[in-house]
Amino acid sequence: MITLKQSTVQRVLNLGDLPTLPDVMARILNVAEDSESNATDLTAILACDPAICTRVLRLANSPFYGARYSVDTIQRAIITIGFEAVKQLALATSVLHAFQSKWNRGFDAEDFWMHSLGAGRAAQLLTRFSGNMTAGDACYTAAVLHDLGKYMLSLSEANAYPALLDEARERARPIRELEEERLHISHDQLGAWMLERWSFPPAIVEGVGYQYMPEHHRGKNHKAICVLALCSDMARQAGLGHGGDECPAIFNPYAMLQLELTEAKMDELLQILSENRADAGAALQMMRE
Repeated sequence: MITLKQSTVQRVLNLGDLPTLPDVMARILNVAEDSESNATDLTAILACDPAICTRVLRLANSPFYGARYSVDTIQRAIITIGFEAVKQLALATSVLHAFQSKWNRGFDAEDFWMHSLGAGRAAQLLTRFSGNMTAGDACYTAAVLHDLGKYMLSLSEANAYPALLDEARERARPIRELEEERLHISHDQLGAWMLERWSFPPAIVEGVGYQYMPEHHRGKNHKAICVLALCSDMARQAGLGHGGDECPAIFNPYAMLQLELTEAKMDELLQILSENRADAGAALQMMRE
């Protein structure tokens, strides 16, 4: 259970334009949590929302997601990239679509969402390298949503947050440090709280909530948490946006140790990631249409 100060919770809840997930998302989340759900259940749900269905199919066919075969139906997408992958794509694209229409002071929208997709791609690369494929799709979704709390804070702290972002840029300090100093909350905490409130799976909630402190996490998702601890810095280092954080990217040494990542291997992954910039831009356009 993620707990926040009551005053923070109230400011968030008082937002008149707080994004809400569409009804179809609640049903996708139910499928995600139901161990007895199947491809037929998911196909029936996505068929009720042509917009989500279209975005998932576009992404399933995109070079960014590594498609090898043409995908023209949700059933085919499930066969080609997997049931879990389609569920997670539906979750990630729906949240992005719910938030992108909200006016946001302080952030460059193109950079913000490019960085989110870059972190998602980094998660894919890391889970394949670490052999943690069972958590790969959840890691992708958590990585895409890792900065959700920044977006929420920019809405709930509309007067203070733009100045905080300016100070972070001018002094080359991590946004999270200034959030804790000025607002007494951090975007990882708020993002995890919001995802838990929306009933996202625990692996995604924990991935967002522990992204800066993997060494404090205990439980079956530990390796996935270590993956999430590296994704944002990898995306920034590879030039896929910065999400407002323009200070130097420093890779979490604990996470690298747990994943048995050498500097040479990290350089190799960063090279692959940097080559995905054009594909990430195309994927972002697909998610926003």
